[in-house]
Parts: sequence; structure tokens; C-alpha cells
Amino acid sequence: MSKYRYLTPHPGHESWLDVARLASGFGAYFFAIPVEKTDSVVHSAVNRAKAAVQNGIALLERTARDTTVTEDVRHENAKLLFQNIAKEVSQSIKGIKSHSEREADAARDRAFAVIDKQSNRSDTYAENSADHS
Repeated sequence: MSKYRYLTPHPGHESWLDVARLASGFGAYFFAIPVEKTDSVVHSAVNRAKAAVQNGIALLERTARDTTVTEDVRHENAKLLFQNIAKEVSQSIKGIKSHSEREADAARDRAFAVIDKQSNRSDTYAENSADHS
């Protein structure tokens, strides 16, 4: 069993992990947007990342207390755990960015469609004004 709660002797790391495992801490460290106000795609991605972080921190704490393996094995397990968490968070971020880009493109296309319709109208109005002059 490690003498440290999360296999780290650094109090700042322990404090960060304690806060990150809380919903408010996760929001502050990872996604500072109110998830409840997002659409389902973003909400799902954030929840997957949040679950990975919170479950990962809990597993890291259990790994530190595991007396059936050596300290080196605990640290190797922690490294693999971190890699899995980082992968899940990265995938969530990529998914959110991709969704945001699609939404932005769709909004741009809708805006330009309105502008195009209006520019056609202005041409028509200009022609009608010229005819009546």
C-alpha cells in the first residue's frame, strides 16, 4: 500500500484530484460551460469525460491502497489509468469541437441563404425602380 492517497507525495496534486472528482471541480477544471444549457451531443460528451475523470480518480485511490501489488506495479497501473482518462477526455473534446464546427457551418449557411434571398430582392427592387423613373 502506498503511503500517499493518490500515489503522489505532492500536496498540490492531491488537492487538485480532490477537487476534480467533485462536479463543481470538474466543471472548473475541464468544462466551464453550464452543461445543462447545452444540446444533447455536448451534454453526452461532457458526461462521458466527467465519468472517466471521476471514476479514474476513484480507481487511482484504490490502486494506491492495493496491497496485492508492488509500488512499481501500482505506478504502472496509474500510468495506464491516466492514459485512458486522457484518451476519453480528448475524444470528448474532439466530439464537441466537431459538433460545434458543424453547428457553426449550418448557421453560416442559413445566414447566407437569407442574405442571398435579400440580395436577389434588392436586384428586383432596383430594376423596378429603374422602370418607374
